[in-house]
Amino acid sequence: MYCVSGRCDYKVKRMAQMKLISIGGGGFTHSNHPDLDTFCLRHTVPNPRIGFVGVASGDNQTKINRFYRHFEHCGATLDHLPLTACDILVAQWLESVDLVYFGGGNTARMIEHFETNGWSVPLIQAARRGVTMAGVSAGGVFWFEWCLSNAKGNGLQPLRGLGLLRGGICPHYSSEPLRQSSLRAAVRENTMPTSYAIDDGAAMVFGTETVIDLCSAAPEAGCYQISSGQETTHQTRAVSLGDRHLGLLD
Repeated sequence: MYCVSGRCDYKVKRMAQMKLISIGGGGFTHSNHPDLDTFCLRHTVPNPRIGFVGVASGDNQTKINRFYRHFEHCGATLDHLPLTACDILVAQWLESVDLVYFGGGNTARMIEHFETNGWSVPLIQAARRGVTMAGVSAGGVFWFEWCLSNAKGNGLQPLRGLGLLRGGICPHYSSEPLRQSSLRAAVRENTMPTSYAIDDGAAMVFGTETVIDLCSAAPEAGCYQISSGQETTHQTRAVSLGDRHLGLLD
């Protein structure tokens, strides 16, 4: 396992340091690769207030229970934001947490819920002011302009996200081989922009301008950037700590 982490002063983090943690697959909701959860805790304050959002799985009770069991001794408080919360409650809840973990599931359903119920604006505002946002699979990709998803049941297709971060992203890159060929084709054919791909057992931390941390909690698990080359090619390279990412959308 490798993890490269840099702690920052709490006040500075809350004022300026955005941290979005995208996990390709694994962690407590999948009952494997627990080092990924430890990695998330390194990117928040000591004894944090931790919240869980289970919208992508329809508030699956098993995942909610796993959240409380896993972080029982890791935080000052633990809280779950229910599906039924209105936008005002969401904004208030986000003021009371240091780390938010978004579980996986159906990406399209989650994004639609955020948009139609007024969650998108307070979520983006909280991310910008420095609340650490972590998530696995669907819960780790919705921040981007685009993600590669089969959430609509018609195969792996580009799906528009909330658009805080420019570009595209794809989880489960190592465990679902079809994702590799589909993402490469989508980038090559310009149906997806330059995109990140994250293996199961790996995670990336996106700061305001750069990739500020990486974690590999499984053998050979990695993070990659897929970009277009010539008309019939694509380019794949491993992501490195400190790389400038594609930027934030206004």
